[in-house]
Amino acid sequence: MGRLVAGVAHEINTPLGNAVLGTSALVDDVKVIEEKFLTQTMTKKDFKHFLDVVPPLLNVITTALSKAANLVQSFKLVSVDQQEFSLKRFNVSEKISQLANDFSSRFIEQGVVINITGKEDIIAISYPDALYQILSQLINNSLTHAFKNQENGKIFFEINLDIDSCTILYSDNGQGISKEDIHHIFDPFFTTGREQGCIGLGLHVVFNLVHQVLQGEIKCQDSLLNGTQFTIVMPINNGDS
Repeated sequence: MGRLVAGVAHEINTPLGNAVLGTSALVDDVKVIEEKFLTQTMTKKDFKHFLDVVPPLLNVITTALSKAANLVQSFKLVSVDQQEFSLKRFNVSEKISQLANDFSSRFIEQGVVINITGKEDIIAISYPDALYQILSQLINNSLTHAFKNQENGKIFFEINLDIDSCTILYSDNGQGISKEDIHHIFDPFFTTGREQGCIGLGLHVVFNLVHQVLQGEIKCQDSLLNGTQFTIVMPINNGDS
């Protein structure tokens, strides 16, 4: 909880600070032009200067507040609730195929090949939208981090059934995760892509969704030579929970 609060404060401090600075500068410029207007000393050059500086300041403020709003929306995802998702009966393989189709344009753009294997007839009573969100985040991570500066990327899904649970193996042949980092990937605000604007909540949300909504488990295995593999085990009848 301490790391989470510190992370929220750190991430949101920058955009709000920029908004405060922009607002302060705008207030000063308005005061100057207002004083010149009231004392009838405002020239055409003064007004032109005012019109030149106001739009950039408004842009800074708008951009900063939009980023802060998006961050707050991301923070809300950290706390997940089963009631936010609908319990449905669905085919696991078909849901993954739908996901792959939705990402097809990005796969083509980055030259990534996806391969889905395993049992095609597993029917689950669970939360397909939560599963979709989980696997979407894993794909996004591969496209953003694993295949950075790499061609011929490959993503693999393997679906298996074990009595009353379904196991989904997700793996890629990307650059992998270091041994130092792999123990922290599910921590809130942990990211190796801070310079790209990542805030490090994606896998933390994934962990929460798997455990709290799917009532399952997730673990990560890694090799810097063979990419990354996530194993998700979820009950096929979540309606009993």
